[in-house]
Amino acid sequence: MKASRILLIVPVMAMVLIAIIATGQSAPQLINYQGRLNDNNTGLPLDGVTVDLTFRFYGVESGTTPLYLTVVQEDTVVTAGLYNVLIGSGTITAGDESTLADVFQKHSDVWMGVEVDTDGEMTPRSRISSAPYSLAVDLSAFYAAVVANPDFDGDGYKTSLLGGLDCNDGDSTINPDGQDLTYDGIDQNCNGQDGDEIGEIPNIYMFSSQSAYNGGLGGRGGADAICQNDINNYPHIPRDNVFGFLSISSNDEIQDMPSNYGVPLDRPVWGPTDLKIADNWADLLDGNIDQSLSSAEISSNLWWSGSNIYGALSGNCDGFANAAAEEGTIGVNFMTDNWIDGGPDSCMNTNVLLCISW
Repeated sequence: MKASRILLIVPVMAMVLIAIIATGQSAPQLINYQGRLNDNNTGLPLDGVTVDLTFRFYGVESGTTPLYLTVVQEDTVVTAGLYNVLIGSGTITAGDESTLADVFQKHSDVWMGVEVDTDGEMTPRSRISSAPYSLAVDLSAFYAAVVANPDFDGDGYKTSLLGGLDCNDGDSTINPDGQDLTYDGIDQNCNGQDGDEIGEIPNIYMFSSQSAYNGGLGGRGGADAICQNDINNYPHIPRDNVFGFLSISSNDEIQDMPSNYGVPLDRPVWGPTDLKIADNWADLLDGNIDQSLSSAEISSNLWWSGSNIYGALSGNCDGFANAAAEEGTIGVNFMTDNWIDGGPDSCMNTNVLLCISW
């Protein structure tokens, strides 16, 4: 049945592209439009009715000219208040333009008015969102260009638009034969992974001890033993190399860990839930980190560092072997240099220990 006295609310528009690349057809002149209709008298959603919808495209927010085009979509079904139409599949009456493509190719400001049956055009009009402007692209010419030259960057691999293997046909260094030797957010060899050719050494992870300890950790051996035990709380992170992240002595500082223990220099540093705090080892020790330790879900507690902002030895509780020593340097929950050098704390106090693994 036909509806009467109705109200339109909550419209949504989107372009519809129908097998353009696969078929080489010209751009479809259709706009997928969804709306909701309520009965003006009861306020309830209309259901099981049909309506005639008239869409008018103008160059102004109000007024009757210029009128670019009119489209009538007859017998539109409304179910539970909702309807969906492909504007352009109905009857088109030309105004200043004869097709939807012309409307969007020639005009930057387009306003659409909607009329339901003969109840008069609703106000205010809707300004068309950016999605329908896809009509302005000459997709036929684009398709022809792709077919004529399926390898735009000349690297010997056909564009993925035509089923080829080149995931970026605008960069000749990115293709299935490319080398992906850095963690830079780019998949250079088109296999869906970043940095997969670096080698067998995975990223660096940082986590916190489960308990807090005074400054008598037992030196390097005691700190590493705590970390090697507590990594069992994080079964998904690597455990081939596990060390306490603190400066023990002038020959065993955080900044020396790459030379002393083989910490990789070129890997990002992540929290235990894959939230990054630094791009690499140098970035970790440049005075700040990408996010606080608590934001990276590492720890929100004070922690023993024994280090200045660059990872060199500072207060260290006699090599973190003596709780009766005067003081040791701690890190705090900041992103700036205080994250690693938050000042001294009594070695009798208890703080957590940070650990790294790879």
